[in-house]
Amino acid sequence: MIRILAVGLTLLAAGEAVALSCMRPNLGEDFNRAQADEATYYLGVGTLQVDEPLPVIPNVLQNDQAGRPPVTVKARFEGRFMGTSGFGAETVREVEITVFCLSVWCGGFPPMGAEMAVFFEEGEDGLRLMMGPCGGPLKMAPSPEQIAALEACMQAGTCGPAEIAVFTN
Repeated sequence: MIRILAVGLTLLAAGEAVALSCMRPNLGEDFNRAQADEATYYLGVGTLQVDEPLPVIPNVLQNDQAGRPPVTVKARFEGRFMGTSGFGAETVREVEITVFCLSVWCGGFPPMGAEMAVFFEEGEDGLRLMMGPCGGPLKMAPSPEQIAALEACMQAGTCGPAEIAVFTN
């Protein structure tokens, strides 16, 4: 009984710290969400670079339920975009990365210079990547099998169970 009470008190004391539950990221499922969305998305494989140091995302206080305003930086995507006929030529494109908070939980910037597969949303001012408390639509260091799965999804217009399963590891 005392153990159960101690566990219960620990959970109550943690409060907001245990309240956010994120689904495991899956780029195949992100592909299907992007296909169903009215917005236009671009799938790229490459790296992100910035010229200035990334800003620090401040901690949100427990009593600051409004969270923090989004933080946006300009970055360069260096890589290739994928279409229904495969990859295009190497390119460098300016993009925006926006990190936002949900209540007291905030996202963070993806690692600069690291290889990734990433979905950029087309916005009014160009391509943007939205990073929230649960991450964003990207896969760090995609394997050749994962790239092949994305190519299959692009050709079919959807990711099926086999392609989605490739991203569960």
